[in-house]
Amino acid sequence: MSTLIISEGNLYACGPNLYKQLGLDDNIPKNILSKVNADKDTYFITISCGYNHTVALDNEGHLWGCGNNNYCKLGFQDHINRNVFTKVSCNVGFIIVSCGFNHTVALDSHGHLWSCGRNFFGQLGLGDNIHRNIFTQVITVNPSTSFRAVSCGFNHTVAID
Repeated sequence: MSTLIISEGNLYACGPNLYKQLGLDDNIPKNILSKVNADKDTYFITISCGYNHTVALDNEGHLWGCGNNNYCKLGFQDHINRNVFTKVSCNVGFIIVSCGFNHTVALDSHGHLWSCGRNFFGQLGLGDNIHRNIFTQVITVNPSTSFRAVSCGFNHTVAID
């Protein structure tokens, strides 16, 4: 697992880096916090670390992912790993992001959940066990449900309305 800390909108990372999940453009483990060289105009507000992937959220509601992208858990429509934080093409204003083992779930400003990645156990909340390669809106039994928090575990997802 890796640790990322945000200070003044900058990302700092340390830990194992085999899949480049630290976003430092290499795969060398870091045992001290190292500043991530991201787009200078990007101000990050929160992050979440999965097993071998990391997703950050900027102040404009955009997601940025790096690391292992098997099962397309970064939402890039491919299985290509990313060695630096790369902006996800998704025209949704997100406010929260959470990474599980091989999946990612994000909450938008309207209270809707969006998920992508591995779905073997139904952890994407989409009513099936089909993996998703892009962020797909979660549909609940009650369509008027508005969520305010979400958190992913190893192979599960929990949300609060």
